[in-house]
Amino acid sequence: MYSLRPAKQTDLDTILALACNQGVRQASLPKEAHQLRLFIQQSEEAFRQPNNALPSGSQAIKTKNFASNYLWVVCYTSEPEQDAVVVGTVAVEPYTGQKEPFYSYRQETLINASYRLKVKEKIPVLYQSHELAGFSQLHSMTLLAEHRNSQAISLMVQGVLLYMAEHTELFSSALLIEFPGFKDERGHSPLWKDLGQHFFQMTLEQACYHASIEDKALIAQLMPNHPLYKNLLSNTTQATLGEPQQDLLDYYQLFLREGFAPSQHLDIFDGGPCLICQNNSGHTFNENARIRLEHFHSNTQPCIVMNTQKHHPMAIYGNFESEWNLESIENVLNINPQEWIRYVPAHSGEETL
Repeated sequence: MYSLRPAKQTDLDTILALACNQGVRQASLPKEAHQLRLFIQQSEEAFRQPNNALPSGSQAIKTKNFASNYLWVVCYTSEPEQDAVVVGTVAVEPYTGQKEPFYSYRQETLINASYRLKVKEKIPVLYQSHELAGFSQLHSMTLLAEHRNSQAISLMVQGVLLYMAEHTELFSSALLIEFPGFKDERGHSPLWKDLGQHFFQMTLEQACYHASIEDKALIAQLMPNHPLYKNLLSNTTQATLGEPQQDLLDYYQLFLREGFAPSQHLDIFDGGPCLICQNNSGHTFNENARIRLEHFHSNTQPCIVMNTQKHHPMAIYGNFESEWNLESIENVLNINPQEWIRYVPAHSGEETL
């Protein structure tokens, strides 16, 4: 059985082990105990007092009294009576760009023309951009290899989105997920090799770590802020810009199923795709239902079910006609039959993997 709940300080050692095993692609999850402890503490505070919703528009970026990241853990137990163990994480930043600019590259086309020479060229260009500030960003997605399956991935993504659907005042209506970009057979990023390493004098993982954990200002300080002509990059880089890291295609495909779509923006370090979605066009936001637990029936299709509590949310995955009864759902979600739940059909393995 898989469940999703907010992270706690008692999860510190397990989450730290997950973070250290994920490498560059999860640089946003702290890999040092004291930083991770603070990260979890800020998340606990956000769940305890999640009433500091931000106004829409530019004021959301300027407001100082904002919620921190919401950090969740995916848990697994083979038997309901056994203690669940943490097997994955996912986090949500309610509004990007709250403290510092949110950097990306925006792909545009520049037209150069000479009427005298009868030459007209369309040149693809990358511009440094802050336009994704104000989105709600999903990040820090990790799963142990042995739990990399459609159930855990669907619960991780759809469970968080159900919470956002229930508490829309806490989040932006525009959603974002940045995917790590394409890596070659040696695990190297072509864009970082062509560009970033000439300005940072460090590895991609070190640069991502400093930017996500310490100070994003170093991007503005060190990365070139002039337009970058794509045709000056290597053929490999040009061909792979906007492609996700190969071993993340299961996550990538699920987000496409959710209604996310590639944007014109790319990760500023490795050129990975930035997928965006308006919550009113997403699968989980549109297909979920809110009902009292005593009236819940899921037929034969697996579902994600979540209680509607702000401070103590819990979500579970399952086929609730054959695997669960009402009492067991009550116990796991810690609610009574008269309380409300939200549920949504889960993405199937065929769709996700």
